[in-house]
Amino acid sequence: MNKTFFLLFLIPFLAITSCDQKENSPEAIQVFAQKGIDSTQAAIILNRTLNFPPKTQFSIGLVTDTSTTFVGVLCANDSIFNIENHDSYFEIGGISRIFTTALLASFVRANKIGLDDSISDFISFPLKDSVEISFRQLATHTSGLPNVPTGTIFKSLLNMENPYKNFDEAEPESYLKNNLSLSSRPGEKYSESTLGMGVLSHTLSAIGDKPFTDLIQSHIFEKYQLKNATYDQKSISTVLIPGRNSKGKPAHNWDMAALKGAGGIYATASDLVKFAKAHCNGSDSTLALTRNVSFVVDDKTAIGLGWKIIKSETGNNLYSQTGSTGGYSSAILLNPGNCTAVVVLSNVAGTHDSSSQIEKLCTDLFETISKADSIGIAE
Repeated sequence: MNKTFFLLFLIPFLAITSCDQKENSPEAIQVFAQKGIDSTQAAIILNRTLNFPPKTQFSIGLVTDTSTTFVGVLCANDSIFNIENHDSYFEIGGISRIFTTALLASFVRANKIGLDDSISDFISFPLKDSVEISFRQLATHTSGLPNVPTGTIFKSLLNMENPYKNFDEAEPESYLKNNLSLSSRPGEKYSESTLGMGVLSHTLSAIGDKPFTDLIQSHIFEKYQLKNATYDQKSISTVLIPGRNSKGKPAHNWDMAALKGAGGIYATASDLVKFAKAHCNGSDSTLALTRNVSFVVDDKTAIGLGWKIIKSETGNNLYSQTGSTGGYSSAILLNPGNCTAVVVLSNVAGTHDSSSQIEKLCTDLFETISKADSIGIAE
């Protein structure tokens, strides 16, 4: 996107209200109303986008069974601006996992594998001590694998600006063969594992006999017409919104290397809205499989394949995922039953003091379009 195009769509709606002010501006609400955002939603957006550093952007998509609405927000010069950014690229971090598990589900539906098959039957090396881990356990973060290989934590800490850059295929493979140490027995406990999703993508690549990113492209991006989604940062560098770190300074994009199954996708709000709407198609058995309960955490939370499943106060299953990298934070919340969804992408690090507001923004907006699905995330 060139600068001229950018400025044509930069419409200031709030010259008197700073990013730190909690008053709701009539001018802001009026501009939002022109986009189909009601006063309640406008107030939520204004309040939840306070206290972020200059150049922070929010790209928001709201889906109902009859409409799709996009709104963009930019913090600049102590003011908030409306901006057209639903086709701008953001790093979506952990939301990438719902695409990895969609590929897994497509392989299951094609009878290439079973969810409870051991990955040892499909890779070229044995796991240390003959440990058996299933595809389901990798996809639900119940494998017992640590977040990253324990021997490489120090290496990651030395390069927190790009912590996974040197995780080539040799790193996880060597760990699984020689140094594997589980925090719990496979299938016993939920604990998020970046390594586990990386192992899943590695194994799917071996089964598909192609690079993992090629498989995602042909089986998921093309199938669901996600024309913009990509793992190739270089190809979209001119239209990628630059990330901001915890201090609001420019951030490095993360290279996920062999752990691409856990992150690494660059996408637009338009892409994620389209993927959310695909989940409303009751005849899509592949996506339906990802939403099946595979592990129960407690009476309000369960885990699907790549999805966290939240029981709303009225008993509906809601599907959520978040992303957090060194320069971006994101959230998606979906109810396929009534085809409602909210997507929020931002270019501020998950370690920023206000980053928790991004998931709350997603949740608050969701409750305005699906009033029966109150979640009650605490402040």
